[in-house]
Amino acid sequence: MGYNDNMNKKKITIIGAGISGLYLGYLLEDKYDITILEARNRVGGRIYSISGNDMGPSWIWSHQKNVLKLIQELGLELFTQFTDGNSLYDTKNKLEVFS
Repeated sequence: MGYNDNMNKKKITIIGAGISGLYLGYLLEDKYDITILEARNRVGGRIYSISGNDMGPSWIWSHQKNVLKLIQELGLELFTQFTDGNSLYDTKNKLEVFS
């Protein structure tokens, strides 16, 4: 699609670049000239990781068919939750270990 194609589309603005705002933009991009505004300096909303640690949505269950379909459609990657071993909870003041 070229630059001139966007000039003929109605313009819409989506507030928030979390998963819902980004997905809405994805669904509407063929019909509208879209601007997405985000207050933070990054996109993704709660989908965020720091040094490989998930800081946002953590689990998807097998009964969540729509989410699983969307993940496949967008070519996203899932990984298995580890259930063996200890769980660690690191706070500012201490590290807690749960067996």
